[in-house]
Amino acid sequence: MTKAALKERTAPLFGEIDPPAKPKAEVAKVAKPKAKKKTGTAVAVHKPSPPLAPKSLLEVIKDAAADPRVDVAKMQALLTMAREEEARAAEREFNVALA
Repeated sequence: MTKAALKERTAPLFGEIDPPAKPKAEVAKVAKPKAKKKTGTAVAVHKPSPPLAPKSLLEVIKDAAADPRVDVAKMQALLTMAREEEARAAEREFNVALA
């Protein structure tokens, strides 16, 4: 009797019996880390510029005169300060010359 004939004869009694499957070697699958997309990580670095040389009083007056927002009272105060500074400089020079 062949295997196929035997199977046909015993199938109604026991149902179809398949031989046990051979166990496959279990392989541990290690999840590979996905490559992360590089996102924009650029950082703007502010490098402060060195302080500018202080403006002379005449440069401040010139800038103020060019600005239409400066009122007349402030302009007069700046001109008064400039005259006082010139008087002090002249007095210093005089004192140095006498010494």
